[in-house]
Amino acid sequence: IFVAKHPVTKPNLNVVKGLETRLTDMDEMIETAVSTAQIIECE
Repeated sequence: IFVAKHPVTKPNLNVVKGLETRLTDMDEMIETAVSTAQIIECE
């Protein structure tokens, strides 16, 4: 389950586009997410 730290229910498109320009190291973030993922099985 993924839960954002500060979820926004009514995002502003201009703010989102501005923040996306800061995401220059997506490959590194994806690699970190994949390598640190945990699987928890519930019965």
